[in-house]
Parts: sequence; structure tokens; C-alpha cells
Amino acid sequence: DNILLREFQPGQPFDLEAGISIKPIQVPHRDEYSDTMAFVIRGPHKTLLYVPDTDSWSAWPKPLIDVLRDEKVDVALLDGTFYSPNELPDRDASKIKHPLIRATMDLLEPLVKAGKVRVLFTHLNHSNPAFEAEGAARKAIEARGFGVAVEGAEIGL
Repeated sequence: DNILLREFQPGQPFDLEAGISIKPIQVPHRDEYSDTMAFVIRGPHKTLLYVPDTDSWSAWPKPLIDVLRDEKVDVALLDGTFYSPNELPDRDASKIKHPLIRATMDLLEPLVKAGKVRVLFTHLNHSNPAFEAEGAARKAIEARGFGVAVEGAEIGL
């Protein structure tokens, strides 16, 4: 009795509680098993986009930059499964559907540098060098104005 299941429809916002609304957005990723959703979470002061799992940004029907703009996103928690294609030497990088952190930074750096959105990466794979807080990958991410979400962090909305 600890979980209350609640059905929702993509694109149809619902209230989580007073002052917090959630808008599910269907995203492309392993749709043969289940629906994969991102969530626009609106608070009284800020809006957050949470995309923990997705195929590349080019697979989205609406460009990520347009979603960030149209939804007036202040903070984006984005799929950071892999930093670069050479993390998994035994796999063909072209078959990895997740957006690479480096590619996401290339896409969004103008928005981040202009202060239009704060971007934190989440859902890091165990092979991702960005896990190392003092490592070169993490420092490169931070040098470009991005960050990595850490356990226990709070983002006020």
C-alpha cells in the first residue's frame, strides 16, 4: 500500500500537489517494451525538464531546444548515460541510441553560456568517466558550464 498508481497521458499536465504540476512528454527509447517519458515539472518559481532515458536528440519529433524554449525550462536534468563513444570498446558506438554528453553539450552550450538554462546530467552508465568527481570528464563538463546531478541534491522549484 505504499504506491498509488496513477495513469496519465502524454502531453496532458496534472497536478502532483498544490503548486506543482507535471506534464509527461513521450520520448523515443525502447518503445517495443514500454512507453518512455520525460517530464516537465512546474513549480511556483521554476520549471524543470527531466529526461532520464532517451534516444539521441535527433530522434525527437520536436527538437530539444524548442522544448526547452516552449516549456520555459529553467533547469534540465538530461540523459547522460555515456560521455563519449569509446566507453564501450566492444560495442559499435553507432548502435548506442542514448545522446552522448559531449553531443548534448555541443547542442546546448549556447543556451547554457547565455544563462537561459541550467543543465545537469543524470542516468550515468557505470562506464561513464563523468562519475569521477575529480576526473577529466567531469572537469570538462563543468568547464563548459554544465554539471552532473549528485545523489541528495535538491533543486528548488
